[in-house]
Amino acid sequence: MIGEVYLRAGSSLSVDISQSTIEVLRKVMDVVASQNLLLEDNIIAMFYIELLHCLHLVLTEPKGYLAEHVAGLVAALRIFLRYGLVNKSHGMNQATNHTKEVGSTSQNPQVEVSNRPRNGPYRPPHLRKNIVENRLCKDEFISSDSDSSDNDGTMVDTRGVKFAKARLAAILCIQDLCRADPKLFTAQWTMLLPSNDVLQHRKYDITLMSCLLFDPHLKVRIAAGSTIMALLNGPASVSLQVAEYRGQSKCGSFTALSVSLGHILMQLHLGTLYLIKHETNSRLLALAFKILTLLLSSTPYSRMSGDLLSKVISSVQVTIDEGFPFQSDRNSSLADALNCLTIALSVSPSSTCVNDMLLGEISTGFVFCIHVKPVTCEN
Repeated sequence: MIGEVYLRAGSSLSVDISQSTIEVLRKVMDVVASQNLLLEDNIIAMFYIELLHCLHLVLTEPKGYLAEHVAGLVAALRIFLRYGLVNKSHGMNQATNHTKEVGSTSQNPQVEVSNRPRNGPYRPPHLRKNIVENRLCKDEFISSDSDSSDNDGTMVDTRGVKFAKARLAAILCIQDLCRADPKLFTAQWTMLLPSNDVLQHRKYDITLMSCLLFDPHLKVRIAAGSTIMALLNGPASVSLQVAEYRGQSKCGSFTALSVSLGHILMQLHLGTLYLIKHETNSRLLALAFKILTLLLSSTPYSRMSGDLLSKVISSVQVTIDEGFPFQSDRNSSLADALNCLTIALSVSPSSTCVNDMLLGEISTGFVFCIHVKPVTCEN
């Protein structure tokens, strides 16, 4: 009901009403997240989806000051990033579009879709299929291109779709909060982004980057990547200039925000380069290059690990040399990669490691000799 009001007349509501609504939703979110363990049930999942959708509608055009609610909302929304994945019976996505089923479907009765409704009057067999199809249409979340890629098998996991809807809605709410005040939101980075072991998936410590790398649903991964872009874009890039990287051994029990940001930037680089190297979906690959472009533009490399920039350049160069798996999008991917390479080589002040790498290649007569296979244009 609240969501309908904001959907139809949100722009005409007063600041007081908007503030009161956010306060109520914040209290509900606090209660939902207080146990730190969300209930994984179809009916409860629908409640979570409606709650998060309502919050999204309210946050899309916020009125008034949100600062006092941001930290609490982020803490609650973060729990939803792992919703439906902690006890998941199939392996997490590994920077591809496919998931690996573990065990036969008979061992997972909770995901089976019965042709007979559990409640209601008896219906003849020839009508049951239509009932099930109509029910699945209501749960449609994954688009046709991602449906076949995200679900490896013929059986539709309706609970998994609902859980994915909730994760997607939570990520969109995080994105709304970031766009409302990007500079203020920098303080929430430590809650949402990894500071170590970005490539090690942990069920109970999920970040936006792990959603981008490992979530089994394509739309959730795309939303996570778009949110990371929102974090890196705009005024936040100015705040990142204070970031500095120190070796893990130099970090004590208390870590300054500047050091935390430095470690986060390191992990974002590692995760993004891994995605560029291993991703098999063209949309996600393009998104990864956009994230890398923002990282290259906003990272103070003089305050980071000395070899970070040279590793980025080498990694992108190798990716270009190896080529791209998508015939139709190869030119676009190549353009994105060359753009990243151009920005990386233009970083000022120049890195000593980059200079040494270039001098070494000049001395051997090899300076970014990029081998590009010719593309045949078909009319």
